[in-house]
Amino acid sequence: MNDDFNHDHQDLLSQIVSGSPIPTFVIDRNHRVTHFNKACEVLTGRKAEEIIGTDGQWRAFYAEKRPVMADIVLDAAIEDIAGMLETHYQGKFRASSVRSGAFEARDFFPALGEDGKWLFFTAAPIRNADGDVIGAIETLQDITQEKRVSHLNRSMLRVSKALHRYSYLDDLLSFISQEIKKLLGAEGALVLLLDAETNELYTSGLAYDDPDREKRMKEVRFSLDEVLAGQVIRTGEPVVMHDAEALPQYAERDRKIGYTTRSLLEVPLVVEDRTIGVLAGINKKEGRFSGQDMDALAALAGTVALAIENTRHQEGLRAFYREVQSLNTAKGKTINHLSHELKTPVAILSQALPLLEDELAVVPEDNWKPYVEIIERQLNRIVAIESEVSDIITDKEYKVAGLYNGMVLQCADLLSVLALKHQGKKDMVDQITTHIRELFSPKTMVAATIDPGTFIQGRLRALEPGFAHRQVDVRVLLEPTRPIQIPEVIFEKVMDGLIRNAIENTPDEGRVDVAVFEKGGLVQVSVKDYGVGIRKDHQARIFEGFFPTQDILAYSTRKPFDFNAGGKGADLLRMKIFSETCGFTLDMASTRCAVLDAPRQECPGRISACPSATVTRPCHESGGTEFILFFHGA
Repeated sequence: MNDDFNHDHQDLLSQIVSGSPIPTFVIDRNHRVTHFNKACEVLTGRKAEEIIGTDGQWRAFYAEKRPVMADIVLDAAIEDIAGMLETHYQGKFRASSVRSGAFEARDFFPALGEDGKWLFFTAAPIRNADGDVIGAIETLQDITQEKRVSHLNRSMLRVSKALHRYSYLDDLLSFISQEIKKLLGAEGALVLLLDAETNELYTSGLAYDDPDREKRMKEVRFSLDEVLAGQVIRTGEPVVMHDAEALPQYAERDRKIGYTTRSLLEVPLVVEDRTIGVLAGINKKEGRFSGQDMDALAALAGTVALAIENTRHQEGLRAFYREVQSLNTAKGKTINHLSHELKTPVAILSQALPLLEDELAVVPEDNWKPYVEIIERQLNRIVAIESEVSDIITDKEYKVAGLYNGMVLQCADLLSVLALKHQGKKDMVDQITTHIRELFSPKTMVAATIDPGTFIQGRLRALEPGFAHRQVDVRVLLEPTRPIQIPEVIFEKVMDGLIRNAIENTPDEGRVDVAVFEKGGLVQVSVKDYGVGIRKDHQARIFEGFFPTQDILAYSTRKPFDFNAGGKGADLLRMKIFSETCGFTLDMASTRCAVLDAPRQECPGRISACPSATVTRPCHESGGTEFILFFHGA
């Protein structure tokens, strides 16, 4: 022991240090520990007898040998103290405002305790009566809980302040993931949300040190059995895992995202009695995820869960508003379409009826006059309806049922055909009445057992003359499948409509794929075109009937199977009704050609005539639509 420490001073110092409730240790000028009090033993987990008399004070705080702050203060007289402090504490220290030559710092010590500790510590030189430095004293304070609470409060404050800035859920959750990552000191953090329909978890917000991992994670969905978060969803309890590599399901998960998961901390996101997702921290950078980390993340989860619900409500309101706008557009388009479709047949029938009366003049008037008057009255009703449709377009209030208008159009066509077919015959009216009854009387449809591949081959042969004038490559891939149960007439109408629709939306030199295969226990029929695609705001309306996706005037004079020939917009509505009555599912996915979204851009109808179609940007990769039918095999 150094001579400068006389017996009385040592006794006094020992009493002061030993009796202090503040963790304290003292070193002499040779950097050997002279005092290491009980409070210091409790803080570090090291016994005084292990440390006193040695220069191993570093063992109480670090895994590898290095100077503690008392060592640096002791050497201040012979070395650049600021440089040494900067080397070991990197901006976390400052000079004491109370005593010259003393310094203080805050730092995290991962080797202390199970999860590491944050300490506030001070070191000051000890001088003798002559002012010579004969040792140094260092005191320490455990501020781990204070640090965690402060860190959590700052995170919650930032999240709370940010809630009004993020209107979209993905943006909000990406911000929250960054906050979780900083709060936990982790390599990554993410918010997993539960898709209640598929019972899968998907990533809506995430933050990783490596941006490439973020991109890969956004593209992956997980079943509840595939990740630890599934357990959290089912139980509603938080989970911490220090050796995630040992979980067998994580080998496949890590393979998907190209990442090694070592440790995990996950807490549930609960709204009322529903678990809507999971907050997760991944790979703690220093130490291990602790109970305090779990408490902090659980506290943040309550705020995040409410934020998610609020943002979802906002998105729902925006979607509802867009839906209303889309419905208004659909209404105007439907009414305009109906008006256009009514005018032509009404005009023809109005001109044809007087000619029909002239032809019937040779027949006694009593035999036909009452029936012609009936036709004339009904035709006048059609004219009145057309007038009401026109008035609706100009915002006058009339209620016209879309289904009734469709029936009127069909009746107008039917009357013109039947009148020509039976004109001049004495029993013309009876024959027309019988014909109409045969057409519209309820019929019993019997489901047939159909091999879809063979049936579709037959329909393609039947339809081929109709599109022989088009330069469209129709590719057929028909795999053997189980037969399906559906009335033949309905399957014929559905397939004819889908094939015609695909060809009409594909420019010349383009391609249409027709496929039959079995997947996931279902027989699937796919008709896919690589054409212009359907605008996103129109996709939700196309199954509602009388909603053509092209400009009405753009196809009014074209034949079936012509490019952009279009139709009355009812085919897909009819298919949807068939799917509900015959027990199959009809699904659609479409991508609009980006070129056509530009103002005043139209598809020229031939790929070689499109200046935007190039080798690096081929037409068939720009847009297209696929309809898929799903059947339970017989």
